[in-house]
Amino acid sequence: MPIRKFIIINVFFFALGLSHLHSQINALPVDKYLGINPTHFGLNGRSTEGPSWTDTGFLKLVEEIAPGIIRYPAGTQANYWNWRTGTFIEGSGKSSDFIYSIPMLTAGLPESTEVIYVMNLARPLPSTGIPLDASHEVLISDSVLQYKITDVLEALDYFKANFKFPVALELGNEFYFDSEHGTIYAANPTLYLEHSDKIIRAVKEKYPEIKILLITTKGGTTNRDFWNATIIQYLEDNADFAALVDGLVQHHYINDSYGDPTIVFDAASSITAITEALEYTQDMVADYSIVPDDFELWFTEMGATKENADETWVAGLRAFLFSIEMALLGDKVENVLYHHITEQSVINKDLMKLGSAGLSLSLLSEAAEDQSEMCKLSFEGEIGMNGIYPAIQTYVFKSDSTLNMMLMNISDQDITDINLDTVLSNNLFLSGRQYYANDPWVQGVFEENGIHEQEIFSVDGLVLKPFSLSIIKTRKQSSTLSLANIYNDIEWEVYPNPHSDYFCIEGKEELTNGNYRIFDMRGQLVEVGLLRDGVNKIYYNGNEGIYLLILNTNEQNSVYKLIKSIH
Repeated sequence: MPIRKFIIINVFFFALGLSHLHSQINALPVDKYLGINPTHFGLNGRSTEGPSWTDTGFLKLVEEIAPGIIRYPAGTQANYWNWRTGTFIEGSGKSSDFIYSIPMLTAGLPESTEVIYVMNLARPLPSTGIPLDASHEVLISDSVLQYKITDVLEALDYFKANFKFPVALELGNEFYFDSEHGTIYAANPTLYLEHSDKIIRAVKEKYPEIKILLITTKGGTTNRDFWNATIIQYLEDNADFAALVDGLVQHHYINDSYGDPTIVFDAASSITAITEALEYTQDMVADYSIVPDDFELWFTEMGATKENADETWVAGLRAFLFSIEMALLGDKVENVLYHHITEQSVINKDLMKLGSAGLSLSLLSEAAEDQSEMCKLSFEGEIGMNGIYPAIQTYVFKSDSTLNMMLMNISDQDITDINLDTVLSNNLFLSGRQYYANDPWVQGVFEENGIHEQEIFSVDGLVLKPFSLSIIKTRKQSSTLSLANIYNDIEWEVYPNPHSDYFCIEGKEELTNGNYRIFDMRGQLVEVGLLRDGVNKIYYNGNEGIYLLILNTNEQNSVYKLIKSIH
């Protein structure tokens, strides 16, 4: 995870459990965790309309979002794409403002981000010498197919030469529509399967490690259901072919035909727009079940295309909620890609700031980083309800050593008295941040403008503001806690220690934006102040005992045991 531009304060508790006052909202024990992988959350990488993948400001924001995976060249444009030039095929009727080449993408991605390559199966590239307006007989011929096989192998070779080999190859995009978009494969899954069979075998012979993804879709229309039934039946009837296929693709959008298209304008309309993510996910359980259990389900496109919440904080909350709820549908879900990275609510390309969706998705990446399992928490008690949905939506990401949590308040009231003991009873609180907007329906918000950030110091007394999204980080701890386990490299002198009236903090290097915090052994913050260059003399009149002193400077944290004695 890249260093973010805000400073994260680490707060450690010397206690086995996190003590709570009487709580009215109690987290229930977790029945089941789902597996999570480093590429679980990502985005479509579309960038033909800008910014360029050579723009340093844009690349810095991509690094801040830290997507696990990027899809190149992204959705519909893949069916018109010439990877050799990094633009649309000349004469295809498509145009781009920016070159978007494989070397640009691979050089601009964060090191940990992987790639899905969507091959142009729809149209022959100029290098084949076959014109776009060739006869149908020519376009479906085996000779043109061989050109496409050569082309995809050369594209994969090029990725490899640029040190970012794709984890998956997606065979085209959305051919189930009976339209010009699907060219020779439009509503013709049989031809698609015949050609895919030959392509997959050639690719797997050279690159057996790459995952292969076939086009399928959500159900509900005649064309979609026919396409799905044909693909799935072919997989059932051809075991040797099925063994070469890893995953099936679906795309899902909350569009104007789903839910309420009303432009958000107050708290009630904001709640309606946000909870559509929950409604949609519940409605698509049947689409999840379409996929046979032996195959992975890749949501290579999903998002909200309705314009009722564009560039509002509501858009960010809905993007987060839709992404995590899709991921938690079941074990078959391999990853979820939000569409798309240059959407204004993801990256405000005019000001080069994270939009609301970019910010919420960056928090999702941060919470999921290095974790192996995830789940959704359920609660009992006096939980506010928005219709049938609880006002508090909470998600857990954990590994053998750490546990992160994200909490969303989708109501217009504070949520207090939250008891998380069933999940955090043996964990040490490390850090927390909460993001919110006073008027989440207001347009034009982005990071540091209309979206507020505040630090969380403890889960005790935690208050979730209306329409807030919070991230909390904890670490699992055994019954014996050694100070040596949490000390950073010593960059400070703290003396005298023990002290009676005052103690001094002296830095070994020049400070930038330094501060100190003192916590008692219950984890309560008892004093906070600024640090300056030279010797800082701190008077503290608290009770006798052991305290925790955390010094934060230059985006680094140092932790010390502080002993207060009495004359």
